[in-house]
Amino acid sequence: MGLAAYECIAVGIARNLTAIEAKPDPTQHIRDRIAQFWQSPAIENFFVAGLRGTVRIQRTIPFGVNWFAQ
Repeated sequence: MGLAAYECIAVGIARNLTAIEAKPDPTQHIRDRIAQFWQSPAIENFFVAGLRGTVRIQRTIPFGVNWFAQ
């Protein structure tokens, strides 16, 4: 679970850093989005057994970028 979450969160924040920093409270925005991330049913697709890393990354990176763009 950890690697997929790291890919979504770290890359999502990094790719949206400028927009996040422009928010009134960037730290709280990140905290809120991470909390919502863990409650999203969409992330279940990243944690299925037997999922190859290359396939997982093709899912997690775009998801994370879009997730933190909001």
